[in-house]
Amino acid sequence: MDKFKVMFLGYSGSGKTYLQGSFFKLASATGSKGISLQSLKFNEETSIQKAFEAIAGQKQNFQIPTTMKLQTSEMVLKKGVDELFQIDITDIEGQAIEAGRNIEVSELILSQIDTYDCLILVIEYPTNEFALQKAQQELAQLLNFAGKALAKNPKIPLTLVINKIDKVGNSAQIKSKSDQEISTIEQELIKKYPNNLGKAINELKQKQGAILNKQVKPLVNNKLILELCQQYFILLRNSSSNILGKVFFASSVGFGSKNDNNIQNYLDTNSIYKPYGGVAAFLWTIYARLAMQTTTGTNSNLEIDMPITQLIEDLRSDLQELHITGQAYFDPDNNDSENIWALRNSVALRAGIDT
Repeated sequence: MDKFKVMFLGYSGSGKTYLQGSFFKLASATGSKGISLQSLKFNEETSIQKAFEAIAGQKQNFQIPTTMKLQTSEMVLKKGVDELFQIDITDIEGQAIEAGRNIEVSELILSQIDTYDCLILVIEYPTNEFALQKAQQELAQLLNFAGKALAKNPKIPLTLVINKIDKVGNSAQIKSKSDQEISTIEQELIKKYPNNLGKAINELKQKQGAILNKQVKPLVNNKLILELCQQYFILLRNSSSNILGKVFFASSVGFGSKNDNNIQNYLDTNSIYKPYGGVAAFLWTIYARLAMQTTTGTNSNLEIDMPITQLIEDLRSDLQELHITGQAYFDPDNNDSENIWALRNSVALRAGIDT
């Protein structure tokens, strides 16, 4: 079976390694179609344990080592208990794409980048005009690398992840405020369906995403973010090929947990550690690549025990659920197709799920 290859590109400090570390909990984020990811390996120099020790502050002087080569981690896409295909994730060192970069590594990236199935660009959330200028410069360089790949292989989806949204001012209140509203609605639904707890839970799931994203919306709906996203969408719109792209907001640990210093609360199965956005970004990227291959008549080399069209539909369905249940951002107040943060959007799959 050929492997599915995903490359992460981002400057040092953008949170690429943390983001990939958060994928260790993807199996708990499955939708009703049962699509999930299981990690086979994480690169030895930046293990998930070390990554989240640093996040939890247990080692005051601990530093995540800089990736000095093309590091790879391995995952398997699953449906239920069935393994569908393996995914190799390449994490590019930040210095390789920065000013004064290691030319040898840079040339290695450019020589291989068009052989990847997907590219995921990671930018740290800008909180002021100076940070925006820095983010725009970084994004321009990331798009320069991506352009080399897309010129040779336009079937590569280009996902942009605006990361570390939990570090923005007032973000600590997002979880507490949304949890309070969700708890109130939960009690109302239990009273509404006294003899059908399952129906109450299902209806709550349909509401909780919009509740959470009402709190996230002020962080998304602002001038800095729109200017950053415009830079990305200009590249998509002005390309001669129909390049699939989408923007996601992400946090490796989610909201409301950054003040907890117990590492086990991030690693235990039933912990408060709930990544936001990264799960959907990763699965959408796979979905977009498979959908692009199908619509362009390109046969997939993946040998799986189910029709590829069925897998695409199952991915789409579970992605929809990730949005609805509050594990990825959408605009709860405007579902118009022209709104780039709508849940459904047919414009180059820019923000929604439906093709």
